[in-house]
Amino acid sequence: MPTKRDYYEILGVSKSTSADDIKKAYRNLAMKYHPDKGGDAEKFKEIDEAYKFLINKKESFSPSSDPSYSYNYEYAINNLEKLYFSHKKECENCKSDPTKCLWYNALEISKLFIKRR
Repeated sequence: MPTKRDYYEILGVSKSTSADDIKKAYRNLAMKYHPDKGGDAEKFKEIDEAYKFLINKKESFSPSSDPSYSYNYEYAINNLEKLYFSHKKECENCKSDPTKCLWYNALEISKLFIKRR
């Protein structure tokens, strides 16, 4: 069994695929490669490993499962904004082109992340 394969590739799904679509892809491949149905046992193990890893990854990060998540995340964003604005006064990159500044990019990425929730 390959150790460096991309689990998304194994299941034939994209990285932005939902947990439900991962389950559907797994079921289809499991039916095709299940040893009891005449499929390849090694391929089935690989598919099963990919499914377990991706489902655990998708379901373990669930902001809605933690009521304090939203508050904590917004608190962190506010602190990051304060740090950025105090940093902005001294930074040459921020004065000429803010997109070259690490603080600016970190803040923008964080804002995008909170919008996607």
